[in-house]
Amino acid sequence: TLGFNTTWDLEDVTLSLGYDHQNYSTTSQQLSYTDHASELVVARGGFKFHPTLTAGLEGTVSYTAYDQPVLNNNTGYSAGVYADWQPGHYLHVQPRFGYTLYQFEQTSQFMKAVNQDAWYLDLTMTHDISDTVSYSLSAGHELTLGVYGNTIEDWYIRPAANFKIIKNLTLNTSFSFEDGTQGIGTITSAGVENFDWLTWGLGLSYPLMKRLTVGLNYRLTLRTSNYASREYTQDLVGLQLTYKIP
Repeated sequence: TLGFNTTWDLEDVTLSLGYDHQNYSTTSQQLSYTDHASELVVARGGFKFHPTLTAGLEGTVSYTAYDQPVLNNNTGYSAGVYADWQPGHYLHVQPRFGYTLYQFEQTSQFMKAVNQDAWYLDLTMTHDISDTVSYSLSAGHELTLGVYGNTIEDWYIRPAANFKIIKNLTLNTSFSFEDGTQGIGTITSAGVENFDWLTWGLGLSYPLMKRLTVGLNYRLTLRTSNYASREYTQDLVGLQLTYKIP
């Protein structure tokens, strides 16, 4: 993904505009039909009602074209309202609510192009309880592009917590749960899929230098479905190096 974002601060009014171009390519031949290119535009306009509260309107436009005639090319739109409340340095709350629409072109040889829409809702909160303990929470409802069908509609909750257990050593924990439906229109005869996706993560991070941090992470993923062939359990171990550019 490559793009830009610009913000114009007019004291009581803040305007922002962002654009990204994305190329998506899988490493699995079995899933190569999901390879695509996307153009993504997002815009926001907010008014500062109080020094701690900014609220306004947001909207997005996207276009996605697939490399193979399996999934349908589409144009996506969303429009809604958002707020940004930060009563102090330790608490930050961001609610969002709006409507999403996907218009599909009949480019697939396997599935019918059916326009789909749904409302979206998200509440994201970060809170530093102390110098050693902090947590975040994101929960909501969304409509996104699918893998076996045109779209996925789901509810999700994603809490996380960070603990500085000893000097310079941070323990990160995360959890996510997603309950979703995949359809209308699928690339198989299976029909609409109902699934649950559960992920638990644990990690340790340590600053090797002033700008370089090393992290060791573990993640367990469990996926259940009304179609047994789409269920799986995954264990993932990762080593991560992060460098902050001055």
